[in-house]
Amino acid sequence: MLFLLAALAVAFLLPVLRRRPVESRQSMLPVASDESAQMEQMASANRTRPSSPGFELDSSNAKRMIGRNDPKNERWADIAGNFYSAEFIRGFSYETTNDGSSCVWIQIKPAGKTLSGRLEAHGLKPNFAYQLKLMGDFNDRTAFERIGYRGRWRLPGQPTNYTDWDYQACPEKQNVESYILFDFFVTDVRGDAVLDFALAQSLHVLWNASRQNVLISVPNVRRREIGADSPAIYARPKQDVTTEYVYGEPEMSRYAGDGSTRLPEGRYSASLVLTEESFHGYGRDNGYWATPLRLPMEFYIVGDENAGRRRQRLP
Repeated sequence: MLFLLAALAVAFLLPVLRRRPVESRQSMLPVASDESAQMEQMASANRTRPSSPGFELDSSNAKRMIGRNDPKNERWADIAGNFYSAEFIRGFSYETTNDGSSCVWIQIKPAGKTLSGRLEAHGLKPNFAYQLKLMGDFNDRTAFERIGYRGRWRLPGQPTNYTDWDYQACPEKQNVESYILFDFFVTDVRGDAVLDFALAQSLHVLWNASRQNVLISVPNVRRREIGADSPAIYARPKQDVTTEYVYGEPEMSRYAGDGSTRLPEGRYSASLVLTEESFHGYGRDNGYWATPLRLPMEFYIVGDENAGRRRQRLP
């Protein structure tokens, strides 16, 4: 009797079990939060591959940025907040010029509708974020103010958020900085990076959306996987790899109607500079936006009809 009941139960349940959909392995994986999915989608087009950059620049076709250490303001931690070891800190310098030391090569187009070119960094701080800025030269007052009115001003002292009215009221304008933060990059574990740049935006600062409670819906989010397992580099090596999302907050007051930032036509004597991103991490070794690398240069912003003629006249 029991055998007969069991047989009837199997006969009834088997068709039901066959009709039941089987969950795929993917459907059983944890589902990412909406915020994580948003960051991943925005970063997908801006991934930095871990393979070695394709270097093309040297002294034959580019200029080397001038380095100067800034011990009071430099940051000694990567974008994930992993602090560097005492050994690494003792051995690192922006000022060395020996072969194999840290250096940054810059190549720019001498004339165009905007400032554009290529940057190749060797041996900078590993897994580290650098701001790329165009900084005005007060000796070229016209270009100096064109840059400031499309970017930011920094008056003497440590505060950083100043308005056009603050600049206009400042009696010591020769001591003011004018600059446009228009791009950024994150180095790999070797401190290397390659960036093809063009000035088309004005940014306020960089944020790490993985570690700070800020996220603005902008397309320029860059995803990096950070490994901090080297005892020669890190004070507390870690085996786990973390995923970091870095983006630039727009300087909203500076955008034209089409969402871009443009320099007026003319000649510019200015500098390209690299500023360390401190991610508002105040305190020991977190840094305060040090600017250790710069390259003075001259370029022209021209319209379409003048671009060809201007390039022909430049050496």
